[in-house]
Amino acid sequence: MKEKRFRGKRVDSGAWIYGSLMRFSNNIYCIMPDQLQDSPNNLIFYEVDIKSVGQFIGIMDKNKTEVYENDCLFDGNTLHRVKHYATEYSSVFDLDGLQNITKYCEVVGNSIDDDYDELYEKYLGGEGR
Repeated sequence: MKEKRFRGKRVDSGAWIYGSLMRFSNNIYCIMPDQLQDSPNNLIFYEVDIKSVGQFIGIMDKNKTEVYENDCLFDGNTLHRVKHYATEYSSVFDLDGLQNITKYCEVVGNSIDDDYDELYEKYLGGEGR
């Protein structure tokens, strides 16, 4: 079974952190960094802002950059957002009509750090949405 990988912004510093997501009983979300997961004696977790958390979708862009939920991708013609929908019965990534991400698309930002309209203006020279 494929391991799930997440990223989120640390509450203490605002820095991005990548690894395994954990939720504690008091609705505090933490990520254990990838580099510490192979060392069972190093149980270090960092609290993350749940609004910033996104899951790796299992695909790399044309530059071999991992693609995460909430990323903005540019395919040379259109700016796309990767969205995630979950129900009681399923979990689906909406790739906004994207095809062949690994060949044509590149990650140019994300909806957490970047304003979509500014990305739209930068890559397409007009108003977004």
